[in-house]
Amino acid sequence: MRNLSLLAVLSALFFLPFSTTAQTEFIINAGINSSAFDNELNDGNRFDEGRVGWNAGFDLRFGSDNVIFLQTGARYNEFTARLFRLDVDDVNVNFEQRTKFRTIKLPLNAGINFIENDYIDLYGVVGLVPTALLDNDEVAEVDFDDDDIRNISLGADAGIGIDLFNIVNLYLNYEVGLTDFFEGREARINMFTAGVGIIF
Repeated sequence: MRNLSLLAVLSALFFLPFSTTAQTEFIINAGINSSAFDNELNDGNRFDEGRVGWNAGFDLRFGSDNVIFLQTGARYNEFTARLFRLDVDDVNVNFEQRTKFRTIKLPLNAGINFIENDYIDLYGVVGLVPTALLDNDEVAEVDFDDDDIRNISLGADAGIGIDLFNIVNLYLNYEVGLTDFFEGREARINMFTAGVGIIF
């Protein structure tokens, strides 16, 4: 929680000057995600495979009436992965056993409006995504616990979105891991997200 609080403070300090000088939009959103690790865990005895998950949270968009704007927010994120030992016979592996990860993402994005009128706004965003681990479920078949996961990881994201009648927001986003998700193991997580939101 200390790491999460630090990320929130840094995000607020970065965007505070813009919030007092530009139009601000508040967007409540929810969506689904599909994640995958970019390679196998490199310790020789585990394999990982990402699965579909979900997320919910909010975005704050500063300067939404300008060509260039800033966007941050917070999203609770859940995703699962299948982890098992490579040296275990397949008949003894529970392939339905999955590890569930719960995280908070605090995206720091810059955006550009491609189309902006009373009916539709089409925009794109790019930026960085710090992620704080909240907790995870452990799998009995694998020697794996909380100490194997980094508390804070970092990704880079790019996305595209559409605002309809300045009420409904639809978005697609792809995040590439910049830092390893696990401690001491070269495995980064990439995630595709699609969602819908309500604009206030």
